[in-house]
Amino acid sequence: MKFLFLILFFIPYVHAQNCQFELSLGNPTVLPTNVNQVLEQNFIVTKKSPVLLACDYFRLYFSKGNANSYQRQAFNTELEKYNYNLHSNINMSGILKGVNDALNSNEYIQGGSLLSNTPYSGSFFLSLPALSTQTNQRAGFYRDSIQVDIYRVALLNIYYQTSQVFQVNIAIPTNLNVSIVDEGGAFNINSTTKVFDFGFLQDNQELRADVIVNSNTPYQLRISSFNNGKLKKGASEINYDLKFNSQTVNLAGSSSSPTEVASSSGPTQIAGNRYNLRVKIMNLPQNPEAGVYEDALTLTAIAN
Repeated sequence: MKFLFLILFFIPYVHAQNCQFELSLGNPTVLPTNVNQVLEQNFIVTKKSPVLLACDYFRLYFSKGNANSYQRQAFNTELEKYNYNLHSNINMSGILKGVNDALNSNEYIQGGSLLSNTPYSGSFFLSLPALSTQTNQRAGFYRDSIQVDIYRVALLNIYYQTSQVFQVNIAIPTNLNVSIVDEGGAFNINSTTKVFDFGFLQDNQELRADVIVNSNTPYQLRISSFNNGKLKKGASEINYDLKFNSQTVNLAGSSSSPTEVASSSGPTQIAGNRYNLRVKIMNLPQNPEAGVYEDALTLTAIAN
């Protein structure tokens, strides 16, 4: 007589299985430039648990951050913002999202086939718009904190494991530029000199220009005269009057101690702060010596 024994093994599948995942993330400091950037960010996941199958695969989900939006923003201490975002691929075809919002594989990160204590290396991408796409943000650091949640994947289900904070630091460099243009002209970073040619001098002749300061930091604007407010040819002198935004500027002694003519307590708008510069010839002396009379004015912008 033969007997058949059927032996069944039941292996309980525990939803609360702790895979002892460890997630290592950098906290990048990124520097915006004049072009859009897509910057690779690396991570490492290590499984400490010896359990197989139930801990072979993981997913990473990303919170909205301090902007409470998937149009992510980093903030400075004045709560001014700089835009950025996080993506699963360099083509930026999807924005990384939280577990309750991610709809497809472009909106989370998945990896797998983890052996115990063997690091799994992966990456995602940070998109950083060009400085010109923003609104002249104040120089300094802008920060955001993203909670990254790691889930294990088993039998088409996911189960929360642990979290890690990913801190984004955006460093905005100081940007301070002065442009000298014709009256009413637009800011031109390459226009930094202006020649006032009066031709044959006459009493009360006047020439004008605009000075435009574009800055993302508080600044002071100072002016100096090589001849301390005189047009000179050798020992001969001719007086002129300088007005800056309709205010007469005393240029005496300015060759060694420039005179402050404007300041700002914060960043300018993209178009910059505009100031009018006017030079007017005063009464000519009797029988002035013939020749070319000159002076050189220097504008200096100082970041505060």
